[in-house]
Amino acid sequence: RQRPDLDLLLVVVVLSIVVIKQEQKLRQQAQTQPMTTFTFVNNTNEMIWVGAAGNPGFPAPNNGGFELPAQATFDVTTANDWDGLFWGRTGCKFDAQGNGICETGDCGNGLQCKGARYKTEGGTSLAEFGLKNFQDLDFYDVSLVDGSNIPLFINTVSSSQPDPITANGCINRPTASGPSG
Repeated sequence: RQRPDLDLLLVVVVLSIVVIKQEQKLRQQAQTQPMTTFTFVNNTNEMIWVGAAGNPGFPAPNNGGFELPAQATFDVTTANDWDGLFWGRTGCKFDAQGNGICETGDCGNGLQCKGARYKTEGGTSLAEFGLKNFQDLDFYDVSLVDGSNIPLFINTVSSSQPDPITANGCINRPTASGPSG
């Protein structure tokens, strides 16, 4: 089910910080390996539940899921060479133990997907990442190959050439620079 009233903005920030819940483990890793922080921004007036899955060999951050309240941000830290995807889930209903389902983007495991992937029924907008994937370069994209449930934007911060996407999802560049997508 398409939800045109929702905006989920993903912002990639390369920093050396850690998430409090995984602080000790990530500190040990950070001593030997740089870390990447993904900052999720919910610019809507509705709750979004983010799902996460690592590709084989890469663990899902935050055990694969977390709540993102309306108008809130949330940081997730991964290894600097992480490979995987994030997706927005809508219409979720979870009990106090995190058991439940979502109308879109459900992974079948409740609030935390625990490595499980999204189900494609109704379509799911995906943010895909391959960090340090080829020749030490980061690759990322928004995929609508399985459909779309929310508008999704990826923007980079603290890079030599940040994406021209503003906080509200608009392209901020001259028309002469070519088409936007």
